[in-house]
Amino acid sequence: MKLLVLILFLIPAFIMTQCEDDCSTLENWEVEDVVNLISLTPLDTSYEKGTVLTLNIELPSTNDFFADYINNRRTQVNLFEETNDNFALITLGEDELFVDNTLTFIKGNQGEFLNTFILPYNSRSGMYELEVQITLDRTGAYSHEKSGRIYLGPPDPTECSAFLLRVQFADIDGQFIEFTVTEE
Repeated sequence: MKLLVLILFLIPAFIMTQCEDDCSTLENWEVEDVVNLISLTPLDTSYEKGTVLTLNIELPSTNDFFADYINNRRTQVNLFEETNDNFALITLGEDELFVDNTLTFIKGNQGEFLNTFILPYNSRSGMYELEVQITLDRTGAYSHEKSGRIYLGPPDPTECSAFLLRVQFADIDGQFIEFTVTEE
């Protein structure tokens, strides 16, 4: 009986724990290395219902965001050449900014969730780009976390990505973007 338990349970469990994937992610994990790549314009503390805000992200494929984390100390990394990834995926800290509002995509697309977006690579500009117009249809107070993560790499980059870039909204003091939307 012990031999049967060993063969049916313990050996497969041991083998499965030994077979780890080859995932290694280069990440800018230091707080001071978070990159201010996301813009929201116009930026104010109060808006009227129907106001259109523009969310914009331009991630240069060639950059030095990972310079302190590369063993050979190259200062520039070309994300497109390293990954051959035609799309980057961003996950923002929250979806508060998008709930019950109208999103119009100028560049890029909606991801699987309300707070995820797909940034296509533009070979002419050398950038991964997202531009979304947000029509503020919902009134009330908004409080949206300013952080996000951009993933580049294999087909499901949230499971294993070659590069993970921590980003945040530019020109925001504190941890949150906060404003109020009132009736016209």
